[in-house]
Amino acid sequence: MQDDEQIDRDRQKTEVSRLPGRSTVVDDVPGAGTESSPWRVTSWVAGQPHTSGTLDGERPSGTALWIDFESSSTALDECLAKLSSSCPGLDREMLEDLLTPDSLPGTIDYAAGKIRKVSAFSVEARSISPAEERDDFEPPGRIALQPVEMIAGDGWLISCWHPRSIYRGIHLEREEPSEGRDALIRAVESRWAADLGAVGHTAADLGILVMEELALTYAPTLRKLHEWLEQWEIGLYVGRRTERRPLAELWGSTALFRKWLAPLNPPGVQKDISKAWLLGATDHALCSSVDTRIDRALERGQELAATLRSSFNMLHSETEEGARRRQERGQHQIEILAAVFLVPTLIVGFFGANTWLPGRSGSVAAFEIMVAALAVLTLGVVGFLIMSRRVDRAMDREAEAELADMRAFLGYRGP
Repeated sequence: MQDDEQIDRDRQKTEVSRLPGRSTVVDDVPGAGTESSPWRVTSWVAGQPHTSGTLDGERPSGTALWIDFESSSTALDECLAKLSSSCPGLDREMLEDLLTPDSLPGTIDYAAGKIRKVSAFSVEARSISPAEERDDFEPPGRIALQPVEMIAGDGWLISCWHPRSIYRGIHLEREEPSEGRDALIRAVESRWAADLGAVGHTAADLGILVMEELALTYAPTLRKLHEWLEQWEIGLYVGRRTERRPLAELWGSTALFRKWLAPLNPPGVQKDISKAWLLGATDHALCSSVDTRIDRALERGQELAATLRSSFNMLHSETEEGARRRQERGQHQIEILAAVFLVPTLIVGFFGANTWLPGRSGSVAAFEIMVAALAVLTLGVVGFLIMSRRVDRAMDREAEAELADMRAFLGYRGP
């Protein structure tokens, strides 16, 4: 998150024009690398730590210039005038596309396929009710998507960190300032010096290193989604909680994550490096690593989606079981009521038959026998029904006791 000083500086910016679909505000652009500049310029040489850079002067061979926008709010034409001399091939369309957030990640080619822009992202699973203890479970939360767009040319890389989107399921709740930029640059610097000293030396390699750092967030997010699903399943089996909304939100989060990730999985990257996300990359191992991480995330997302479908089937079965139990309780009451009327009706009808019956000789014995039969048989049938219900209740109590033991064993604190 931005610190208080940065937030205050952002509030002091004055709106002067608009890019398509967003407000564009002007920032002081006296020179790259100054405190008030809308970008940060660094110089990268293979196998060495990065240094502060400028947009003026000659650059040694093998040097990659990285211009990193922290926000897409800037004066487009003024920035283009400052960047054009240090970024050969950059034009207004490219810069405008870079500073305008894409609806979905992916790649776009410019200059007859000589320059390529990629829209990548990092993702984070956010808890709305974190577990207070190590063994606690938590309900499903939000996912935060951080878009980062990059475009690379001959010796230069331009990136832009767009606002962070917070989703609940598939519904966008709000946007927040970009986050994680400084930590990512530190990680990229470490990798650049350690892993790419012998091979990687282009601006595209630098951009794909950024993509790998972003891709490192995919696996932890999927693990968190799995944890939230397990908590819901425990609530279903142990707590008999049949809420549909948490499961629907999990499915929405998984579908949204896969929708954002799929466009970053072009075929043939591992065999043909020209199909990579940025043109000019030279490190096959790095491109293969990023592609593998994306492939694995898509596979695990597909597995999670299959599990969610099974969970919906289980929810449907549990809902039907609850409805069946309620129906059985209603039927039991109807059975007792029917026995109260059916047995006396049968006996009265029997004694009303036009044939010889005990006590027909004119005494009151027939009536006494009929009343006795009414009482005995009715009480017998009702008693049988009550005993049957007691057996069912005893079985229900045993099942509840087993559930209580399971809750205690799992440490389940739900209702």
